[in-house]
Amino acid sequence: MPRSAGWRRHAWISAALFCVLMAILAFGPPKIALDSKWAIPTALSFIRGEAGDISRYTGTSGLEATKTYGERRYNFFPIGAALLSIPAVAVVAAVDPNLTDKVLRTDAASVQKIIASIFGALAAVVFFWVVHAKFRSIAIALASTLAFVFCTSMWSTATRALWAHAPLVLAVTIAMLLLLQARTRPALAQYVSLPLAVAFVVRPSAAVPIVTLSLYVLLVYRPWFIRYVAWSAAVAVPWIAYNLWAFGALFPAYYFHSQMLHALPFWEGLAVQLISPNRGLFVFSPVLLFALSGFVLAIRGREDRGLHIAFAATVIFHLVLVSRHHTWWAGWSFGPRS
Repeated sequence: MPRSAGWRRHAWISAALFCVLMAILAFGPPKIALDSKWAIPTALSFIRGEAGDISRYTGTSGLEATKTYGERRYNFFPIGAALLSIPAVAVVAAVDPNLTDKVLRTDAASVQKIIASIFGALAAVVFFWVVHAKFRSIAIALASTLAFVFCTSMWSTATRALWAHAPLVLAVTIAMLLLLQARTRPALAQYVSLPLAVAFVVRPSAAVPIVTLSLYVLLVYRPWFIRYVAWSAAVAVPWIAYNLWAFGALFPAYYFHSQMLHALPFWEGLAVQLISPNRGLFVFSPVLLFALSGFVLAIRGREDRGLHIAFAATVIFHLVLVSRHHTWWAGWSFGPRS
């Protein structure tokens, strides 16, 4: 197949998959908005040149999850999701002049869900090509993608509101796809740091894939590692400069907000995450049990063994991290949310 025809075919598959999944995610239940309530005000603040200051949207009550610096008030949670949402929020604001009033009166949950669904559908498309890059099968990639979207908390949690989960998944899947493509085009490895840096701006737990995948790039693509670090600076430097200006620190307060000081015992936390009847990952997403056998099969062959180990290390160390989290939410929420 000529290269141009192949690209057109890929584009059509991607567009069709995105549209179908976007429609299902955006217009299907449920709708949630809790920690994400300041995401759209933060995006509006940047659009209007207020650099993340949400003072005009907070009123006199409901100031939870905000933090004041001088006369400015900011979202306590990371700004990454809001920054990535700026194009979509700008379109909504242009179409709906009353968006600001809606934000003041409510948490704009419907708008949040639509934008989060965009991130989720984009992540699903990237995941489709991640699987396709490994198996070269449309059928396997499609079945895996449907499981990824509808058999995990991508639908039930990540795409229900504009919190960090869906943008984080999108960033990490882009990094995975770049690493898979780098097997035949090594120069692509240098760009993996861009989505990983974005992921860290979205959520500090992205430090886990940053460490594991950076180590993999250093070991396997050493000639490209200096450029790898340089590309990350394209995201890190402006973000740190903003933090110094807005908060007077290298990182926002959320990144220093330790949830590990009174951590659960590790094995208890691990059971909470995996098999708790109220939020266990394998209870609510039993399809992920197949990932265990999949990993064993993956490392039995020599091809891409190092990459599979890097991906598995990312999962394992992230699981260790969240299993040490001291806050027990199982009495307050239903289903996995880590």
